[in-house]
This record gives sequence, structure tokens and C-alpha cells, in this order.
Amino acid sequence: MRLNIHIVDLRKVKDESQQFALFERLRSDKVDVALVKAHTFLGEFASNNPEDLYIEIVDGNIGEGTIKGKVIELQLPQREQAIADMRRFIEVRLVGIPENEKNRRVEEIVIALTASTALHEGVHGLLDSRPDSKFASGLEKVSGFSNEGGRDSTLLDEGIAYAIQGIYAPDVEPLGSLVPVAKDTDEESVRQRKVLGEKLRKIIKMYIDAGKSIDINFFEKATRIMGEMIRKYVSGDMVGKLLKR
Repeated sequence: MRLNIHIVDLRKVKDESQQFALFERLRSDKVDVALVKAHTFLGEFASNNPEDLYIEIVDGNIGEGTIKGKVIELQLPQREQAIADMRRFIEVRLVGIPENEKNRRVEEIVIALTASTALHEGVHGLLDSRPDSKFASGLEKVSGFSNEGGRDSTLLDEGIAYAIQGIYAPDVEPLGSLVPVAKDTDEESVRQRKVLGEKLRKIIKMYIDAGKSIDINFFEKATRIMGEMIRKYVSGDMVGKLLKR
């Protein structure tokens, strides 16, 4: 069964064409299917149902978003601004593409990135990783982490979201794959969350493909990976920076 994710445009200047393009991209990239499978993977630790989530488009920057309860808030500039902003980043990749085709290709990338962000934030919307959550308790029990302020459960939450985003990331030419990859230019905390997502991706895909939910075995594997990352990349007072919200 496919879900129709409701979209509301709250920007100062609304654009039905962008709203429709995003709706179509969510369908073609099967973001709704991915959320349903993510919900099965999260199992007893899921707090919301996929059908309860909806999207609000707000003014802002391409590829940025957040989750507010059941609302996936996505930032998306107006069409002309979005195309101009994206062209500044990928103009070199547009060489050889007819001029009258460039803006269409760029707009496709903008919408695809926005849809991918919707999946990432949607996973956050399904998982309750707060300090007093069942998820946090399960992690603490297996890992022995103190999880002060929910920092460890938040890190794992982010890793899971990046992993699932990567599993379902599409290829969009001429940019290529939209799989989130850690970059040296990322803030340290963001880079490490992406690295965790990369390391968890294969494990989570196996669970999703098998229709399995998070269990003790998953927590053990995730804990081992997190421990190795902390020992490799972090020392002393940098621990708080890595595990911060």
C-alpha cells in the first residue's frame, strides 16, 4: 500500500509547481515505502506511524530540514532562487548539457535533495530517542554508555537516519548518487554522524530486507561501531562535541 504524504506550503510566496514536483518525487523515489519499511525496522522503538507524518515547506536553504513532532519541516527556496543557488555549486558538471536543458536538470536535483531530506527527517519522526525513551534504555542496557542528556541515543538515531537515507538515495544526473557522504568540510559532529550512517548502512539494509526489527544483536553491533569511532576520532573534551545534539 502506498501512502500519500500531505504537503503544505508555508512560504511567503507559495509555488504549486514546486509543491507538486516534490510530491511526484516523493512518489517516484518511494519515500513513503522507505518510511513504512523503516517503521518495521524500528519496531517497538517507533513512536509515530508513517501515515501520521506530513510535510511543511518553509523558506530556507536547499537540503535542510527538521522534525517537529509529526511535521517534517523542509526548507526550499523559491524556484528561481533554488536553481541559481544549486547552479553555483554544480555548474562545472553542467558542461556539455544544452543551455535550455540546464535549469530543468538543476531543478530536478533540488527537488530530489529535498525529497531525500524528507526521508531523513521522517525517520527521526518515527524514532523516539529521548533520554527517557525505550530506545535510549535499550541502548544503555546493552552498551553500558551513560547516555548523559541522551547524547548517545541521539548519535545512534542520527546514524540510523543517515543509513536509511543512504539505502534509498537515488542517482540524479549529472550530480550522481545522493547518498550522504562525510566531508572534511562538515562540522565534526555532522561528519561523525554521517560516518556512523555509512558503517550502519549494510547492517540496517540486511534487517530491512529480512523484515526484521531492532533487537539486542543490532544494539550490540551498533555499540561496537560507536565505540570504535570514539576511540579512533575522539579524545578528552572532544567527546561532548561528537555526541552533542
